[in-house]
Amino acid sequence: MSIAGGVDQAIDRGREVGCDVIQIFTKSSRQWAAKPYIRDEVDAFRRKQRELAIRTVIAHDSYLLNLGAPVETLRKKSVAAFIDELHRCEALGIPYLIAHPGAHVGSGEAVGIRTIARSLDETHQATKGLAVRVTLEITAGQGSTLGGPFSGISFKRLQKRAWLPGRPS
Repeated sequence: MSIAGGVDQAIDRGREVGCDVIQIFTKSSRQWAAKPYIRDEVDAFRRKQRELAIRTVIAHDSYLLNLGAPVETLRKKSVAAFIDELHRCEALGIPYLIAHPGAHVGSGEAVGIRTIARSLDETHQATKGLAVRVTLEITAGQGSTLGGPFSGISFKRLQKRAWLPGRPS
Protein backbone atom coordinates (compact mmCIF):
# COMPACT_ATOMS: atom_id res chain seq x y z
CA MET A 1 0.00 0.00 0.00
CA SER A 2 1.20 3.47 -0.85
CA ILE A 3 2.25 5.79 1.98
CA ALA A 4 1.67 8.90 -0.15
CA GLY A 5 0.17 11.64 1.99
CA GLY A 6 1.46 10.04 5.20
CA VAL A 7 2.34 6.57 6.39
CA ASP A 8 -1.04 6.22 8.11
CA GLN A 9 -2.74 6.55 4.71
CA ALA A 10 -1.52 3.03 3.87
CA ILE A 11 -3.79 1.71 6.61
CA ASP A 12 -6.81 3.48 5.08
CA ARG A 13 -5.93 2.19 1.61
CA GLY A 14 -5.56 -1.35 2.87
CA ARG A 15 -8.93 -1.28 4.60
CA GLU A 16 -10.60 0.23 1.51
CA VAL A 17 -9.68 -2.85 -0.52
CA GLY A 18 -10.55 -5.30 2.24
CA CYS A 19 -7.08 -6.17 3.54
CA ASP A 20 -6.31 -7.19 7.06
CA VAL A 21 -2.58 -7.52 6.28
CA ILE A 22 -0.58 -5.00 4.22
CA GLN A 23 2.95 -4.35 3.04
CA ILE A 24 4.43 -0.86 2.83
CA PHE A 25 7.67 0.96 2.23
CA THR A 26 8.53 3.05 5.29
CA LYS A 27 9.80 5.80 2.95
CA SER A 28 10.23 6.27 -0.78
CA SER A 29 11.74 3.09 -2.17
CA ARG A 30 13.76 5.12 -4.65
CA GLN A 31 15.43 7.63 -2.31
CA TRP A 32 18.25 7.16 0.16
CA ALA A 33 17.12 9.53 2.88
CA ALA A 34 13.82 10.43 4.45
CA LYS A 35 12.67 12.76 7.16
CA PRO A 36 12.30 11.01 10.51
CA TYR A 37 8.75 10.31 11.56
CA ILE A 38 7.25 12.75 14.00
CA ARG A 39 5.32 11.44 17.00
CA ASP A 40 1.94 12.42 15.46
CA GLU A 41 2.64 10.30 12.35
CA VAL A 42 3.55 7.26 14.44
CA ASP A 43 0.52 7.73 16.70
CA ALA A 44 -1.85 8.09 13.73
CA PHE A 45 -0.42 4.97 12.09
CA ARG A 46 -0.72 2.83 15.21
CA ARG A 47 -4.20 4.17 16.05
CA LYS A 48 -5.54 3.49 12.55
CA GLN A 49 -4.00 0.02 12.51
CA ARG A 50 -5.92 -0.82 15.70
CA GLU A 51 -9.16 0.92 14.74
CA LEU A 52 -9.32 -0.42 11.18
CA ALA A 53 -8.30 -3.95 12.21
CA ILE A 54 -5.25 -4.28 10.00
CA ARG A 55 -3.76 -7.28 11.82
CA THR A 56 -0.26 -7.09 10.44
CA VAL A 57 1.86 -4.60 8.56
CA ILE A 58 5.16 -5.65 7.04
CA ALA A 59 7.64 -3.41 5.26
CA HIS A 60 10.01 -3.82 2.33
CA ASP A 61 13.37 -2.07 2.24
CA SER A 62 14.44 0.40 -0.41
CA TYR A 63 15.38 -0.94 -3.83
CA LEU A 64 18.54 1.16 -3.72
CA LEU A 65 20.20 -0.86 -0.97
CA ASN A 66 22.87 -3.39 -1.80
CA LEU A 67 24.23 -5.17 1.26
CA GLY A 68 26.59 -7.08 -1.04
CA ALA A 69 28.11 -4.06 -2.76
CA PRO A 70 31.84 -4.56 -3.39
CA VAL A 71 32.43 -0.80 -3.31
CA GLU A 72 32.79 -0.01 0.39
CA THR A 73 31.22 3.46 0.24
CA LEU A 74 28.04 2.03 -1.31
CA ARG A 75 27.99 -0.89 1.11
CA LYS A 76 28.30 1.43 4.10
CA LYS A 77 25.61 3.72 2.69
CA SER A 78 23.36 0.68 2.21
CA VAL A 79 23.97 -0.58 5.76
CA ALA A 80 23.23 2.87 7.23
CA ALA A 81 20.01 3.16 5.22
CA PHE A 82 19.03 -0.40 6.19
CA ILE A 83 19.56 0.39 9.88
CA ASP A 84 17.43 3.51 9.46
CA GLU A 85 14.66 1.44 7.88
CA LEU A 86 14.74 -1.00 10.80
CA HIS A 87 14.37 1.92 13.21
CA ARG A 88 11.46 3.25 11.16
CA CYS A 89 9.79 -0.17 11.37
CA GLU A 90 10.41 -0.31 15.10
CA ALA A 91 8.79 3.10 15.61
CA LEU A 92 5.70 1.96 13.71
CA GLY A 93 5.53 -1.42 15.43
CA ILE A 94 6.18 -3.30 12.19
CA PRO A 95 7.51 -6.78 13.03
CA TYR A 96 9.32 -7.63 9.76
CA LEU A 97 11.44 -5.79 7.21
CA ILE A 98 11.73 -7.70 3.93
CA ALA A 99 15.06 -7.33 2.17
CA HIS A 100 16.73 -8.72 -0.92
CA PRO A 101 20.16 -10.03 0.08
CA GLY A 102 22.10 -7.96 -2.48
CA ALA A 103 24.28 -8.30 -5.53
CA HIS A 104 27.97 -9.08 -5.90
CA VAL A 105 28.31 -6.74 -8.93
CA GLY A 106 31.16 -8.71 -10.42
CA SER A 107 33.07 -9.62 -7.25
CA GLY A 108 31.78 -13.21 -7.40
CA GLU A 109 29.21 -15.21 -5.47
CA ALA A 110 31.47 -16.23 -2.58
CA VAL A 111 32.72 -12.69 -2.00
CA GLY A 112 29.18 -11.34 -2.34
CA ILE A 113 27.80 -13.76 0.24
CA ARG A 114 30.59 -12.84 2.69
CA THR A 115 29.89 -9.14 2.10
CA ILE A 116 26.16 -9.60 2.70
CA ALA A 117 26.88 -11.57 5.88
CA ARG A 118 29.24 -8.81 7.10
CA SER A 119 26.60 -6.17 6.32
CA LEU A 120 23.94 -8.13 8.20
CA ASP A 121 26.32 -8.67 11.12
CA GLU A 122 26.91 -4.90 11.32
CA THR A 123 23.18 -4.25 11.08
CA HIS A 124 22.42 -6.77 13.81
CA GLN A 125 25.06 -5.25 16.07
CA ALA A 126 23.67 -1.73 15.53
CA THR A 127 20.05 -2.72 16.16
CA LYS A 128 20.33 -4.89 19.26
CA GLY A 129 17.18 -4.72 21.31
CA LEU A 130 14.83 -3.91 18.44
CA ALA A 131 11.82 -6.17 18.04
CA VAL A 132 11.71 -5.86 14.23
CA ARG A 133 13.29 -8.77 12.32
CA VAL A 134 14.96 -8.92 8.91
CA THR A 135 13.25 -11.26 6.48
CA LEU A 136 15.38 -12.19 3.49
CA GLU A 137 13.43 -12.53 0.26
CA ILE A 138 14.60 -14.75 -2.55
CA THR A 139 15.22 -12.95 -5.82
CA ALA A 140 14.72 -13.71 -9.48
CA GLY A 141 18.48 -14.32 -9.63
CA GLN A 142 19.12 -11.92 -12.48
CA GLY A 143 22.58 -10.58 -13.18
CA SER A 144 24.78 -10.64 -10.11
CA THR A 145 21.96 -10.71 -7.54
CA LEU A 146 22.37 -13.28 -4.80
CA GLY A 147 19.67 -15.30 -3.12
CA GLY A 148 17.99 -16.37 -6.36
CA PRO A 149 17.35 -20.02 -5.59
CA PHE A 150 16.21 -20.79 -2.05
CA SER A 151 19.50 -22.65 -1.55
CA GLY A 152 21.24 -19.28 -1.84
CA ILE A 153 19.80 -18.18 1.48
CA SER A 154 19.21 -21.55 3.08
CA PHE A 155 19.89 -22.29 6.71
CA LYS A 156 22.73 -24.66 5.86
CA ARG A 157 24.68 -21.92 4.05
CA LEU A 158 23.97 -19.29 6.70
CA GLN A 159 24.03 -21.28 9.94
CA LYS A 160 27.49 -20.05 10.93
CA ARG A 161 26.45 -16.40 10.78
CA ALA A 162 25.87 -14.65 14.12
CA TRP A 163 22.85 -12.71 12.79
CA LEU A 164 20.78 -15.83 12.16
CA PRO A 165 17.81 -15.85 14.59
CA GLY A 166 18.44 -18.02 17.60
CA ARG A 167 22.22 -17.73 17.39
CA PRO A 168 24.15 -15.77 19.98
CA SER A 169 25.99 -12.73 18.72
